[in-house]
Amino acid sequence: MSETEYREFSSSPDGLKNQNDEANSETSLKSLILILWYYRRTVVVLTLCLTFIIAVGAAWVYSRQTRQKFISLEFKLEFEGIDKHEYANGLKFSTGDILSTPVLNEVYEENDLKRYLEYPEFKAGLTIFQTNDELRFLEYEYADKLSRKNINLEKRDRLEAEFLEKKNNVLVPIYTLSFRYSERMKSVPEILIFEALNDILRIWANHADRVKGVNKYQYFLVSRNILSKKDIEDQDYFITTDMLRTTVRRIIDDSNRLQQIPGAEMIKVGENGISLQDIQFRLEDIQQFKLSPLVGLIRQSGVSKDETITLSYLRNRLFELKLKKEAASARVAVYENTLSHYIRRASGALTNMGGDDAIASSLKQGVPSNVPAMIPQFGASFLDSLIEMAQENSDMLFRQEISAKVIQTGLRNVKINTDIKYYEDLYERIYSKHNKDKSGSTSYKKAEQERIQRTHKEIYDILMQTIDEVNAIYLDLSKYHLNPESLVYSITKPVLATRMKPLSLRKTLLYVIFASIFAVSAIVIGILLMNNFTGSRREKSV
Repeated sequence: MSETEYREFSSSPDGLKNQNDEANSETSLKSLILILWYYRRTVVVLTLCLTFIIAVGAAWVYSRQTRQKFISLEFKLEFEGIDKHEYANGLKFSTGDILSTPVLNEVYEENDLKRYLEYPEFKAGLTIFQTNDELRFLEYEYADKLSRKNINLEKRDRLEAEFLEKKNNVLVPIYTLSFRYSERMKSVPEILIFEALNDILRIWANHADRVKGVNKYQYFLVSRNILSKKDIEDQDYFITTDMLRTTVRRIIDDSNRLQQIPGAEMIKVGENGISLQDIQFRLEDIQQFKLSPLVGLIRQSGVSKDETITLSYLRNRLFELKLKKEAASARVAVYENTLSHYIRRASGALTNMGGDDAIASSLKQGVPSNVPAMIPQFGASFLDSLIEMAQENSDMLFRQEISAKVIQTGLRNVKINTDIKYYEDLYERIYSKHNKDKSGSTSYKKAEQERIQRTHKEIYDILMQTIDEVNAIYLDLSKYHLNPESLVYSITKPVLATRMKPLSLRKTLLYVIFASIFAVSAIVIGILLMNNFTGSRREKSV
């Protein structure tokens, strides 16, 4: 390009723009490299000096450290479920449970540690961490194998699967409970800390059992507190009968839940060896031979302490049941509409699948097709058909879930209808008796009242005994399955007292490396800024 052409090109707007773009693209990386290469000796000298200063400073800090005393206790957790970080009954486990405030408070008071240190100092000195040397060596071994360059994808996948399998085998729940002495704790006797560490584990195990109930299944069973003798004596006859009937149902539900636990049918309690099956039969007999005749007697005779209260109770029960019936019917309608809408959408998707009628028909009917005969008929939409077929399993699970909810709600609705008829019949009988209220039957009603009161007392005593037996079976099941006379933890090593520096040599070297990298970055940035500053001053002077 001649000088005249260059001037014309550079004077035009397009030429100036192209010149700027080319200049900007050629600078940046190349200019940075040239600048650093020009100041390379300065960079090397400053890096060596700063690295030397950092190393000397780190060595001085490391050598001037005061060795601190640590008292450590290694233990292994033995309960089932620790591999999932759960207690045996399914509650979540955390190492923070061992160092929780209630546990440490009890240890602090029991060992009278307030003579030597404050509670915050005692709590701050405690740490707990998991230790597993085998796992650490295994990680180093496979990290080396996976870092090799000549490894292919298949071999890498095989090594990763092998590592995970071995990791699960060596993943033993071994922990270390450690206490760190500070400068103010020199007067605390070591033997006292030894006892405190052992007491922490012991009290934690007792606290987990007593407060959290980790050695019991998470079932909330009925207790004696659901009924009192005063309620049985003061309430109206029919209300008391209904309370007893409800209690029988609750105990039967608890018994059915306990029967789902493996081995529950073999547990027997009491001198007579009562089992869950015996309890079931007893409760069924109470319903059939005591409560049902009692309800029939009240229904026929209309006997009551206060008929107004009885009728009010029946009206309220009918009101509540009708509300539940409406809610159940609404839920059934929602489930059915959801399922119907989903089926219509699925049918529409199948109809639009690919355009091959044979495939759509086969998928709709759920009949497997003759694959060899259909292969020549598949068009470009065959892949879409396979995707739709893969979703068939999840569709079936969704339909089954909705159908199960419809059935469950429908059965609940049937039970509600039965209860409504039961209370409606009772209400009509007692209401008609209340209106007639014939005289001359006082002695007859008095005999009935004595019989009802006596039967109520008999049923109450039997139910209280049954509740005790169900809870005894529950405790035996929890004892045999969740913690069968085994320890929650075991001590793997005796208590050790060691002295070590707070900052280890490995951490010191890591800090030196990080500080050196930061120093080199600061040097490079400083040189670039200095070069930019001197260049701008030179341009101004020119």
